[in-house]
Amino acid sequence: MKYIQFLFVFLLLIACGGGKKQSLEMEVKQEIALQEETLTNGEIATLEVAEKPEVRHVDPANPPVSLDVSGQFRTKAFDLSHYFSTVKYVKLKHPKASEGTSFFLPQGMVMISNVANLPSPVIFPSVRVKDNWVIVGNMQGLYCYDKAGTYQYTILSAKNPPDATIDLNLADGLLAGFTIVGDICLYASVTKGQASVHFYNLKTRQEEYKRMLVTHQPLLLNPKHKTFIDYDYKLIDDKQSPFMYSLNAKGDTLCRFLNHNMLPIVKGSTYHNPGSSDLYYWKDQLTVRQIGNDTVYRFTSENRICPAYVFYAGAHQATIQDLMQGKQEGKRIPRDLKETDRFLLFSLGSSILYYYDKIEQALYRAGNTEEKGRVLIQNSITEGIPIYLENLTCGDGYIYTLCSEPSLKHLSEDARLSKEQRDKVAALRDEMADGEFLLMYMK
Repeated sequence: MKYIQFLFVFLLLIACGGGKKQSLEMEVKQEIALQEETLTNGEIATLEVAEKPEVRHVDPANPPVSLDVSGQFRTKAFDLSHYFSTVKYVKLKHPKASEGTSFFLPQGMVMISNVANLPSPVIFPSVRVKDNWVIVGNMQGLYCYDKAGTYQYTILSAKNPPDATIDLNLADGLLAGFTIVGDICLYASVTKGQASVHFYNLKTRQEEYKRMLVTHQPLLLNPKHKTFIDYDYKLIDDKQSPFMYSLNAKGDTLCRFLNHNMLPIVKGSTYHNPGSSDLYYWKDQLTVRQIGNDTVYRFTSENRICPAYVFYAGAHQATIQDLMQGKQEGKRIPRDLKETDRFLLFSLGSSILYYYDKIEQALYRAGNTEEKGRVLIQNSITEGIPIYLENLTCGDGYIYTLCSEPSLKHLSEDARLSKEQRDKVAALRDEMADGEFLLMYMK
């Protein structure tokens, strides 16, 4: 099998040229005019656009769960077989695989220029599993498959997709993220230095609405009202600014959510990567944990968020300042939250898996302190294989992971797998053709 490596470099914040900018402005005006003509959806046209203040409140019917991670933990093994009974494997090929196209980018370095004020393209393929569809996207496009992995139709396809160099001022239809709630898929695209948001109905296979908007990371909030959240947390700022905005499809700001993290002091131009935020859906509710924050919030409306979980680390608490200075020794940092109706999985900045059992209402450590490497989730389901926590996705009653040939190779070399598990992973890897992805999902 061919081993493919990717090196992604994000750099060069280059502004548009003067002559091209005027031409682009004309195109934008024409596009907006066209969109206004097609704004016929009554719900969108009559939305209340008065901006509301943010409300952070405790829902008395669903008070937040306090997770004390400051002391010792009870140890209890965690295995996916305790919660799921079936596993399915689906091979996914690019719709144009017969023409030599794959979801993999060409081997080598990918240069992305002109990234200021634009959402980042989806470099590594992302997947969402629904009851009737499997949706796969990377920057080249967004595609719908059935549950057997058979290609159904294309939602978005980039024109003249780039090879090794990506200039977002020249790009035409690059995918820059997507989320799904119910039958509605909200995705962002970049064309000629402009970002657009699209509301696409997976059931009718129709685009319901599109508009050019300045967004960073749009996340669908209410598909009926065409509202969404734009997540834009600036690690380095000179004031306490909003880090999330709720907007309607017209681009009106409905609410601003203020960043309450401390403002880190950064000396020089370099700092440590503090990690990523947790952004996911639970029962179609957008759920957010901001980087360096101990509270997990759920959106209940365009201006209200309720705490669902609060982590307490005591003396092991890490501030955003600690994270950016690389002072993580002895800290317990919540990361990689994965939630279902039965459990909440997470790590604390180490290779140990922790989980909150919702039925028992108890917090456990699933591994021992001698484990090394990435956080591994055991899976004893017949024909199943273990999964790395960071690669797991939960949603709509499914848990799933997307595997490439290189990722299966890495998993097969993990010493924590039994011989039987390593043989199973190796067999799956041998069955894959170049350019294929393997989707494993459980229900």
